[in-house]
Amino acid sequence: MNKSVLIKAKDGGEFSAYAAYPRSGSGPALILLQYIFGVNKVMRDLADDYAAQGYFVIVPDLFWRQEPNVRLADDPSKATPEEQKKAMALNDGFDDVLALSDLVAVREFAGADPACSGKVGVLGFCLGGRMSYRMAAHVPVDCAVSYYGVNLEKHLAEGRQIACPTLMHMAGQDFLVPEQTRKSICDALAGNKNIDIEIYSGVNHAFALAGGANYSRGAAELANRRSDEFLRKYLQLAA
Repeated sequence: MNKSVLIKAKDGGEFSAYAAYPRSGSGPALILLQYIFGVNKVMRDLADDYAAQGYFVIVPDLFWRQEPNVRLADDPSKATPEEQKKAMALNDGFDDVLALSDLVAVREFAGADPACSGKVGVLGFCLGGRMSYRMAAHVPVDCAVSYYGVNLEKHLAEGRQIACPTLMHMAGQDFLVPEQTRKSICDALAGNKNIDIEIYSGVNHAFALAGGANYSRGAAELANRRSDEFLRKYLQLAA
């Protein structure tokens, strides 16, 4: 089952989220954080897939403060220049501080829902990959997964605050994260044993986005398998 739910923001107002429920009725909660194209079909399908595995999944609308219910590039292989331009503009106007406040509200909502059996994790892509890393540092989650997070170099000091198991997937040839930047991120986070960084050589940003221009099946399958094993372990999803 899936439906749209409303979550109250800490500073007033409310925003929507896509909720996908496991067939059993309850399971570990997984907060799923979007690419820059909003809560589109890609994210909703991912939520449904995780729910089919037994998770209670929440996909919050991260762009609601700029424009609610953004859904661009439902088919990544057919994203138009206009959609890409709009997505970049929304990304440029994104406020991390307000988003973290919203994600605290999402965490509280997910944990309080009867569909949550106890543990709460987060997984995000690109913009969402940065915010999953930042949630691990600021919000009480049981584990975090970040796929090719962008602008992480601006938040490296937060790595010392991460106390939950955190898995980070990084592309070896990410045009948004040059080699020297990637090296600085890895060096800065190396001292935190809670963080595991996996680098996928020869692939570009968004290599796990099926249908996207940079999709790499081999790297995507490896990263997704690692994520699945990680989530099952730390969110205690029954086999």
